[in-house]
Parts: sequence; structure tokens; C-alpha cells
Amino acid sequence: MLWKLNFGRLDSSVVELNMKDIRTVRAHVQYDSATLIRWSPDSKALLTVRALGNNIEIYKVMKKPEAGGLPSVQPSHAFDKTREADLLAIDVASTGRFIMTCTPKNELDILDLKGNLLASVITNQMETYSAKISPDGRFVATSGFTPEVRVWEVVFSRTGEFEKVSRAFELGGHTSGIYSFDYSPDSGRMVSVSKDGSWRLYNTNIDYRQGQLATLLVSGKWKGEGNEPARIALAPDGRVVAIGSNSSLYIYSTVNAELLAHIPDVHSAPITRLRFDSTSRFILTTGDKYVRIFHNVPGFKIAVADLESKLKKTTGQAMKERCQIQLKEAVALVNLFNGKNYRWIRIPPIGPQEDMNSSTSTRSSNVSEGNRTDIALPLAAVISLAITCYVIVVLVGIAIRKWLLRICCSSNDSSTDCFCDIGSNCFAFDSTGTCCGNSGINCCSSPVIDCCTAGTFNSCIFFKSCRDSSQPIDCQPCDCCCFEIAFHLKGRPSAGSGPLP
Repeated sequence: MLWKLNFGRLDSSVVELNMKDIRTVRAHVQYDSATLIRWSPDSKALLTVRALGNNIEIYKVMKKPEAGGLPSVQPSHAFDKTREADLLAIDVASTGRFIMTCTPKNELDILDLKGNLLASVITNQMETYSAKISPDGRFVATSGFTPEVRVWEVVFSRTGEFEKVSRAFELGGHTSGIYSFDYSPDSGRMVSVSKDGSWRLYNTNIDYRQGQLATLLVSGKWKGEGNEPARIALAPDGRVVAIGSNSSLYIYSTVNAELLAHIPDVHSAPITRLRFDSTSRFILTTGDKYVRIFHNVPGFKIAVADLESKLKKTTGQAMKERCQIQLKEAVALVNLFNGKNYRWIRIPPIGPQEDMNSSTSTRSSNVSEGNRTDIALPLAAVISLAITCYVIVVLVGIAIRKWLLRICCSSNDSSTDCFCDIGSNCFAFDSTGTCCGNSGINCCSSPVIDCCTAGTFNSCIFFKSCRDSSQPIDCQPCDCCCFEIAFHLKGRPSAGSGPLP
């Protein structure tokens, strides 16, 4: 899937990424899925690794003639399978001269652009964790179970013919296996993160043919979380390093190795990829179902301090003016995000119902819409819980009413049968089955023997049984009551002896 992100200019009115829209193009891997993907240097092709086939497949990216139109992605051809072990890395040299693949079993292959094998190298690292081509297209490096990063040079002749793969140098100093590493854009710096809880930044701007070795610039400690591999990325401007450990993001200064920021729970699953954009303004992470983009605010602050120091040392007028412009922009970015809680925006996954190249696949990208996605799920849960509680209350109420119905108008001291109709009118019957009164009517009169009077209190009707027909005041309350919707009582009168519900 291709994402088109339009980044706007940051100004004082912006509190998040000013992205006008997110538009996508979907391409299908027929009868399979992709595990890895890389752009070609000219952005005209995509290289993918098929999960089941374990081989490389090429997709052409065809641009549309109309301005602003999204490109189309069509499968072109596939390379033959070269390794049985799953490919853990694939990369394309920026020179466009070769393709690199690597497996966990230390099998590093160099291919030409047609998929033909140029050279194979055994990395001898027991197990390989990571492999990358340097941005200048000269070197290939791998890291793994052993405590060093090994770097090879892929040598071509002046006419562009492949010659060999030769061992160049190593990055040492760690005491345990190295999870991952990264390059600076000019390949003059490399950074690594290890199982031993440390990260190291090296100067690799060397001539190894003259015996020069990579030197350590700065080293720092990082706190690992769980047993998940850590990911590391070096900002293009070289000012900060980002480490993704489990689901947390850490940002360190490359000046003094100080921890500048810690953002926990970036994803609901471990971070799988981590990188900076080319301007060092944004940090991108992947994990679970989302891509998250963070403002590199710690990098902005380091840039301010760096530019202020550089401005004091600069003597040339042109250089001063350039530093002043850069400093002004950096200060504006720091002020923009001081006190702001909006640190990232997430790109939501696109549903399968959305058509490729369709304008209906345009997604809003401002923070408020992203927040509405976050709020939708909890709100639905609250509504569902409220409905469930309501249903439970209704069922419990019905059960209670049925239970009360069973004891309605019962009496321990009177043999008189009584009856409650739906309209909450209570009727009492004498021993012959003749109705002798209803709600509010005194029926305690001779010759009725066991009649009763009825009195109303709130929603209950209390019945009194008369012991002496000549002394209605001596009536005692029965130990029962009748709700409004009561249906049946203790006994039924004889036929024709009173109203029925």
C-alpha cells in the first residue's frame, strides 16, 4: 500500500501535523503476502519479498499524467528463489547497481538488478539480526549474535562492472549481540544498539584501505523492555538517536548521551520499524496496525543550542546570516510545541472496501479526526454496557414483581379470599364468595363475618381483617401488600361472586 502524505507549513496555529489528506493506492500480492518492501532509488519500482514464495517480486509504479494524481502499481516480474531460509532483509543500493538480501542463517547475497547472483558472503555471526546497504551505495553491513557490526565493500570497476565483495571494517566495543544499526545520510556515522544495554555512535568517515579504524564518538545506556529486539535510528542531522524498545520510544542526545524523551506505549505491540524523515523533523514508527508520526521536539531543542553555539563562533557574515535564519526557524518550532500535548498522529489502516485509486479513499488526517477514531470504541462500549445494565434491571424488576405477586394479599389470620385487578383495585370476598368491598370502602358490617376494609399507602394496599363486625376499629393489618400490576391473589372467589381481572 502506498501512502501520499501532504505536509503543510508549521505555524503558530498548528498543534499537530498539518496534513491535508492521506491518500492510498493498494496493490495485491497474488496468492501470497509481502513480508518486506523497498523502494528503488528512482522511485519507479517497489521490491517485495513474498511470504510463501520467499522470493523477490518487482512492482512498477506508473505515474498518472494529471497533476496530483496517484500512481498505479502493477506487478512486473519475480526473481527466482535463492535461499530456503526466510529473508530477513532486502535493500537496493542508491547507485542502482545491486540488490542485497540476507537470511538469519548468515547468508548474505549480492544480486544484480535482474536477480542474477553476483556474490555470496557468510557473515559468521552465528545468527544474523539485521543487514543494510549504506546510503552512498558502497558498503553492506550486518549485525547479529556476535558483539560487532561487520561491514563489507561491494566493489565495482570504473566501467560499472562488478568485481568483488571485500571485508572493510568492524564496529566493536559491545559485549553482547547487536540488535540493529543505522547510518547517517553521508555514511560517515553509524550507530548501533546491543543486548548489553548500550548504544554506540561511531565515526565511519575513514579510509580503511589505509588502515584507519572506525572510532567511537559517544556511548550511552538504554533500558530494555522485555525480550523484544530493539530498533535504532540516527537523525539525518546527527543530533539525536531514537531507540524503540518493545512498545516504548526513547530519544537520546548524540552530544552527551542524555535521555531527552521517553514515550511509553507508542503501540499496543512491539515496535517493528523506526526511522527519521529526511529533514529530521519527524520520527516514524510502526507496530500493531498503525504508523505513528512524532514531532522531533527534542531534536528542535538540541538544534537551538547547537546553532546558538555555532553563531557565537562564526565570523563570516554570510555564515552568520544563514545560522540566524536556521536558529529562528528552530526557536519557532520549539515555541510551537512547548506545553502542547499533541505529540503524534496515527495513520489508520484502510479497510478492504475502499477502492484503489478512488477519491473515496481519501482520509482526513487532522488530529481531531484521529481522536474521533480513538473515542469511537470506548463510546460504543459505554453504550453497550448501559443497554446491558438496563436489560438486567428490567429482568430483575419482573422477577421481583412475580415474587411479590405470589405473596400478594396473603393473610396469616384471615381465611378471606381477595383479588387484585390490573387497575390496582383490591377486592375482598366473604366466606360465601360475595364481594364485600373495594379500595377505600368499609365493608366491615354485619352480617358479613370475615370482611375487610382497604386502605391505600403509596403504591401498596393494606388489608385489615375484622375480628368483631361491630367493632371495625379493632381491625388488624394483614402482613401483605399488593403492587399496581399485581395479577393473582391468594385464592379465587366462587363463580359470579365478584369482578375478575
